[in-house]
Order: sequence, then structure tokens, then C-alpha cells
Amino acid sequence: MPDELKDWGSWRLRRRFMFLVSAFCMLVIAYCLYKDLTSAVAEAAVTMAFFSLLGIVGSYVFGATWQDVSTANRLARATAPSHEIGSPVDK
Repeated sequence: MPDELKDWGSWRLRRRFMFLVSAFCMLVIAYCLYKDLTSAVAEAAVTMAFFSLLGIVGSYVFGATWQDVSTANRLARATAPSHEIGSPVDK
């Protein structure tokens, strides 16, 4: 795998992307509030910005939890004795 693609799955990159999108959403909300925009487009932009923030936080938290559980399961399978992984052992 090329070096520039190696870190695409890292949490450092995920956090950076999350912070950039969150900052953009907050800027949209702040701009609409500062300019006192009351059009339907501005209301839709603010609503979608809040939905995006909720989606980002939810995905980040539950994605981290999912990865932790998956890692723990893989680690348990890797360290388990071989007779516990396959079919039951005849005694």
C-alpha cells in the first residue's frame, strides 16, 4: 500500500476531518445568526448544520465503541487456545 494511503483509517485523520466539518457547521450557524438571516434557505442551512453535527458526534462515538469491541474480540480470538476456537473437544 502506498505511504500516502496508509493513514486513511487512523483516528488522527478521522479527528481532523471531524473537527473541520464541525467548524464549518458552526461557522454556518454563526453566520446565519450574526446576519440575522430569516429566509427558508438560512433556516434549512442551520437545521442541516445541526443534523450534521449530531451525525458526526454520533458516528464518532459509536464508531470508536464499535472499533474497541471489534479489537477486543479479535484479540480474544488471537490469544485463545486453539481448542476453544473450533468445534468442541471430545473429553
